[in-house]
Amino acid sequence: MSNGLANNPRILACPKDRRPPAKDWASLRNQNISYFLNPNADESTPQAILAGDRNLTTNGVAVKPGLLTLTSNAVVGISSEMHNDAGNILFSDGGVQQLTSHALQSIVQAAGAFTNRLAVP
Repeated sequence: MSNGLANNPRILACPKDRRPPAKDWASLRNQNISYFLNPNADESTPQAILAGDRNLTTNGVAVKPGLLTLTSNAVVGISSEMHNDAGNILFSDGGVQQLTSHALQSIVQAAGAFTNRLAVP
């Protein structure tokens, strides 16, 4: 991924997102990024959420930018803002799945004691 990012911050914006991509690194802001990141995910937990589309909800309310802590009992979902009530989620093992709110909720619950801390742009 570093090779793709080296000269082009536009890769950080999903084509389905209404947010404009950054023209260059100097102009990059949270408003140009479409994806959240879980800084705690690692390869020892292959099904941990590593990154995904930023259009998350908790308790039916859009998640604001910042650090979001998701425990297994969190009520999490995906808004219709980018992919028609679905979101692309990247896992620690490198796999990507497009998930509905229900599927994402199941994955968060299955995480058990693992806490997902997501940096949301």
